[in-house]
Amino acid sequence: MYLRSHAKKDTSQPGKMEDMAALLQYLQKEAEQRRRDDDRRRAEEAEQRRDDDRRRAEEAEIRRQEFATFMATLTPLPPSSPPNGTQ
Repeated sequence: MYLRSHAKKDTSQPGKMEDMAALLQYLQKEAEQRRRDDDRRRAEEAEQRRDDDRRRAEEAEIRRQEFATFMATLTPLPPSSPPNGTQ
């Protein structure tokens, strides 16, 4: 009984509904700002991952080319003779 009368009393106070509406609007704006910030952060992280992937791919290509150049400088070994008794 007390709670019901107390709740009635609170909502009937002048300006109470306006305060609640203002609070709701504030919280909605805060939530939207948080979503935008999170979206921006996720986009920046994705861009950073793409940059890192691109850099790693470029480094791997350089290593591949360096290895191919190194392999091209090696002198091939003469063909080995087959083991005794086999042709």
